[in-house]
Amino acid sequence: QDSYSYVYDAINGTKRSWNSPLSPGHYIVTFLTGLNHVISDSYHGSKVFFSMMGMLSCYIIYKCAVLFLGRENRKTFYFIALFPSLFFWSSVIDKGTIIILGMSIYAYGTISWHKTKKASCFVPILSGILIMACFRIWMGAIAAFPLVVLFLMSDIKFYKKIALILASLTIVFFLGKQFTANYGIETLDLAFKFLEFKSKSWSYA
Repeated sequence: QDSYSYVYDAINGTKRSWNSPLSPGHYIVTFLTGLNHVISDSYHGSKVFFSMMGMLSCYIIYKCAVLFLGRENRKTFYFIALFPSLFFWSSVIDKGTIIILGMSIYAYGTISWHKTKKASCFVPILSGILIMACFRIWMGAIAAFPLVVLFLMSDIKFYKKIALILASLTIVFFLGKQFTANYGIETLDLAFKFLEFKSKSWSYA
């Protein structure tokens, strides 16, 4: 697994294939390097930390459900926390754990804004998009696009609605431009081929 390489490189100060800032592994190794100042170069300590981060992500997603439905339901939490793929990917030393955390923060901010319309909700929304974009830049763009629909369907004043929609589209186009520039994608057809290739990376005939 990549997790062994991440921890090894963080402990020994080597980054090898993770050296490029375009590589998600670069941010993982940088994060682990800082973490090792606290847990003293421990693989097990890193594993526990990432697992706790994953559990926090599941809890935040659960709180999103509580906020949206307006009631507590422990069964919902256990369903989320024990969902097979989420259970696995939220407990490994990998970018997936941090992406899930970014998703949960983004979701909480989005639902909070839907319920309260407070400006402070944009802090978790933008933080979540930034976290996802650091590891999978297209995920940041994908997360920003639904905000256009959310703001369009909201009951806020017209000028605020237009401003928020334009801000969301700006984020989408900026991240989309970065994505195409990073991967040398010049046409929409190439973008779909790239995503298709990524989706089949874990497929085995």
